[in-house]
Amino acid sequence: VYACMVHGAFLSLLDGVGIGHNISRDKVAGVKLACLDCLLSLCPIQYRTEIQKSASFLVLPDMHEGAAKPHYEENFFVIGDYRLPVGPESILASASYATDAPTTLLNLGRIARAMSIKRPILLEGPPGVGKTSIITHLASLTGHKLVRINLSEHTELSDLLGSDLPCQDDGPEGPLFKWYDGILLKAMKEGSWVLLDELNLAPQTVLEGLNACFDHREQVYLPDIGQTVACAPSFRVFTAQNPMTEGGGRKGLPASFLSRFTRVFMESLTSSDITRILFTAYSEKFVRLDTSLELTRSLIVKMVEFVETLHRDIVVTGKYGRQGSPWEFNLRDMLRWCDSICYGMRMGSDVYEAIMESAYLLFVLRMRSEADREEVCRTFNAIFAVPLTVDIRPVVTLAEYGLWIGRYR
Repeated sequence: VYACMVHGAFLSLLDGVGIGHNISRDKVAGVKLACLDCLLSLCPIQYRTEIQKSASFLVLPDMHEGAAKPHYEENFFVIGDYRLPVGPESILASASYATDAPTTLLNLGRIARAMSIKRPILLEGPPGVGKTSIITHLASLTGHKLVRINLSEHTELSDLLGSDLPCQDDGPEGPLFKWYDGILLKAMKEGSWVLLDELNLAPQTVLEGLNACFDHREQVYLPDIGQTVACAPSFRVFTAQNPMTEGGGRKGLPASFLSRFTRVFMESLTSSDITRILFTAYSEKFVRLDTSLELTRSLIVKMVEFVETLHRDIVVTGKYGRQGSPWEFNLRDMLRWCDSICYGMRMGSDVYEAIMESAYLLFVLRMRSEADREEVCRTFNAIFAVPLTVDIRPVVTLAEYGLWIGRYR
């Protein structure tokens, strides 16, 4: 019961600390550690060690050592102390997804804890932290169909629930109309998982129309056809949003609406996490293209260092890159870089040529001024110990089977 008290406090209150506030990661971690110590002090001494062991790996990434890895037991997928029932779909876990990365494991454990009660789950974190991919992967691991819906300021309730549309068959008095279920309504009936992405971009009228679906009623009323549709037992709602500070029309959601959600603040990935994720996803691809594992690991470490240096110099300290700001450098840039390297190597470049050409495309050309581009090149030179030189005037060849620009078709 004392372990349940500690986990319940994090589920209902502490896992959401950081959402809606522009505070540093270290301060968020400090608050959670202080609260964990306070909660442990309320438990009998003989239980504290075991409770701390079960709860700590869901507080900070570096506390996961010794925790049991996610695994299957009978018809359940087990993460820490939480057991998620396996659904009817085929389990299609991706071998290239690094579930064992410390921060990924922490975020996955918090989501599993949030799923222990039947409420919609709100994930918030910076762009590129993996909000969408972690839910997609969790659905694959547990055998559930996931329906992803991207919301925007132009989304209407009829897009989600459905509307009357003309039929193909014409009646004696002209076209006939028929009710067609929207994508969310279909998922409710099927019992699928739904991920509503960019929640804080959706109009307030859309969010209010889904209130009954998100609370204890678990149903939605369709006035056009006079029906009430209840959610299937296996139906679950996940929502994701970037912080308001990202701009782009994002807004703060009312407290009365947010109270319907179990909120989970997604921790940012560390350089160690990103290195492990990239090595898991691309090591085999690099090896197949004649790059050794040792060289692959060394290059990935340097690539991560390069992107983190750009983030520090451009985003954090503002050393350069003011023209065209704000900027964002995250895991998505790294994934694009690795994809571009693999493509370049397939086209005949060696690994260093592919790294330079893709770095020039993805990072140098992103800058708005010549001075900023030179700074990015200097950073590349300092980390890779080679000048970033790229042929910006490649030979263009028109052949019978395609257009070649340099080595690329």
